[in-house]
Amino acid sequence: MKNTWKTCRTCKEDKLHSEFHKDRSQEDELKIHCKPCWKAIVTKRRSTPEGKAATKRYNASKYDKESNTLRVRKWREANRGSKNKADSRYRAAMSNATLDLDEFNEFLMEEIYQHRVDLEEATGVKHHVDHIVPLRGRDVCGLHVPWNLQVITATENMSKGNRMEDEKHLV
Repeated sequence: MKNTWKTCRTCKEDKLHSEFHKDRSQEDELKIHCKPCWKAIVTKRRSTPEGKAATKRYNASKYDKESNTLRVRKWREANRGSKNKADSRYRAAMSNATLDLDEFNEFLMEEIYQHRVDLEEATGVKHHVDHIVPLRGRDVCGLHVPWNLQVITATENMSKGNRMEDEKHLV
């Protein structure tokens, strides 16, 4: 179980994890300064002329967010196969289920995800790319590779759950 206490680098007090902002770059995923100390640091930084200018530049750039969001949305719609492949690869990596694939197998993976998109558009029925051997099965764990993928309907995939096809009848 994770330790629920952490020492603030500024005030040197032991405080609960809830007293710290999140920071994924840190090993414990918490900032090194507690919330009150962090607020004081930011307030002091923003009170200097350089800090004010930096804050102004940041605020100006972050409101171009709408056009950036629109650009990203358009790319995702135009490249749904690539996006779905990338999302699945990320999830697979989180479960340590990936291999370093050569260019051809990477191409096959992308084609499988694009095939799912094409089937959905052609039939109007939602489809999923399914792992034949689940990435995190109860008895066995598969890999995120082209020969372990199949395109099936979403209904069939959700009824299958986290089991192999031949295990489905056992439940």
